[in-house]
Amino acid sequence: MYKHSYMILKCCPHDLDDQPHKKTILYLRSSLQEILDVAADHKKNLHMRPIKLTLGLLVLILVILLVAAGAIWYQNFGPNSNAGRQRYSSTVTPYQVLMQNNEAFIRAESALNSGDYEQAQTLYEQALAQAKDNVQRGQIQYKIAIILAKQKKYDLAIPMFKAIIADPLYERYAIVKAYSLQALGEMYYASGDPAISKMIFSDEPYASMLSSSNGDETLAYRKLSELALLFYPLGISELRYASWYVNDYANGSRATSSASILNIVNDAVVAADADMERIKTDPNQATTIPDTLTRECALYLKVYEAKLDDTDKADTVCNKALDMFTSIGKPEFDGFTRFYYAVLLADESKYDQMATILQPFSKNSSKYSGQYILSFLTQERTNQLKQKERLVTLASHSSGFKDFLISLGWDAQDFN
Repeated sequence: MYKHSYMILKCCPHDLDDQPHKKTILYLRSSLQEILDVAADHKKNLHMRPIKLTLGLLVLILVILLVAAGAIWYQNFGPNSNAGRQRYSSTVTPYQVLMQNNEAFIRAESALNSGDYEQAQTLYEQALAQAKDNVQRGQIQYKIAIILAKQKKYDLAIPMFKAIIADPLYERYAIVKAYSLQALGEMYYASGDPAISKMIFSDEPYASMLSSSNGDETLAYRKLSELALLFYPLGISELRYASWYVNDYANGSRATSSASILNIVNDAVVAADADMERIKTDPNQATTIPDTLTRECALYLKVYEAKLDDTDKADTVCNKALDMFTSIGKPEFDGFTRFYYAVLLADESKYDQMATILQPFSKNSSKYSGQYILSFLTQERTNQLKQKERLVTLASHSSGFKDFLISLGWDAQDFN
């Protein structure tokens, strides 16, 4: 009997790696082997008590099997079991589960969409206490960090993003680590605020990104994108990564062929398109598709300015991004798209079209209140992201846009 039990456990060892009760089975297999060894010794040395010995062994086997069965049941059907664990997929996302089962999270999303960030943060913190597993906790903590970033509380947002990235409890939800790394970079790119870079690269592993780049922040941010891509190939991170190489080629910093740069660009666009395809049916993430298209527009603009291609792709993608911001009812988020598209049109000397693209800044500037584009346009007066020359060019061909920049604190000398 026990030999038969051992043979059952001994078969198909390659299947054990996928079983939640692997350790229990291995323990049981080991225990039964010990019993077999004991039985063999008794058979040799205790010939006078075969019946009593056999009954004792059978009782011992039965006890072990009952204990093992209980352990397996607990692992598979107990409160912390895999059977009780929520399963997630591209069609059943953590966000969707939270929107179905977490009342505080539902209310937090409503507050976020209405722009009440303080109330949203309070409700997200309540939702955190109702989270059912680490995946849900990771999703909610990421939302809280985003809320803090939107309120420009970078001293709180950055440590929270870093905590998500470093937390081993979120290994099962690696994509939230990728999003957190991407968010660190996007906070800086939105304004060019040097204080953000200082906080990001203040400790490891981020400090090494900067030191190994000899203080070159642009290279350090490329390494930040690379780290994000190790967790998941998010579209914006892919496009940021490629943009660095195009800039590097345009600056003549390294002897890189145009063909290799275009390969990097094409690979990044393919990956970004695949990521947009992934999220298009997710109501939580689909609204970020225009942001990815905007980054693709900016990449193609760089490709054109580096004399690697014409403007057709950039024009198509920029138009698509603007249309999508309107179609999802979020035109207030299209500021960066308008900036990049206007630069492209100015490069082509299409100044009338450029002025039309920039019109919302002067005609309906209130819609951009609280958006990152205002931080960017305000900070770039000091050329933090090396975009001041572009803005001056745009202002020279659009008096309305120039007046808008002056309303943000620019003065006459800034346009010289």
